[in-house]
Amino acid sequence: MRKAVIVTVGAAGVVVLERVGSGLAASVARQELVDGASAAVTASAPSAVAGVTAQEPRPEGFDTAAAISGAAAPGAAATASPVDGAPADAVRVGDHRMWEVPADEVATVDSTGAGDAFCGALAAALAEGRPLAEAVKRAVAGSALATTHVGAREGMPTLAELDEFLAAR
Repeated sequence: MRKAVIVTVGAAGVVVLERVGSGLAASVARQELVDGASAAVTASAPSAVAGVTAQEPRPEGFDTAAAISGAAAPGAAATASPVDGAPADAVRVGDHRMWEVPADEVATVDSTGAGDAFCGALAAALAEGRPLAEAVKRAVAGSALATTHVGAREGMPTLAELDEFLAAR
């Protein structure tokens, strides 16, 4: 059973679709994200961060643009759930929650390695037991930092650099 799908949209950030009650909103004890493997779904231009390129079926009558913008979609209701860690602006659609994490604005010089930085920061945050929403924010920040250097290896942020960047927001 899929617990969450993360769609990267390049400079626009990411969209998260999480099954309600997946256990990912609260502290997680394992690195399982999608069918037992960590994965990001890419649905954008080649400059976006890399990942699995699969289309997920949408619920009947689901309007992605309306859900992302917070407008009402059939069967959708805004959720404010600080108890389980999901963002207060998450939109509820059936047994799923959807929310957007905007990309950080940085002086981009090379997007090489941004997807690797995203996946690495996401996996590390989940392995630390962080809630999905926090892990995704760290991953978005890590991928943004990676674009501020030329080259994949040179652009990988350290934990200290990532923490400093997040603290400065």
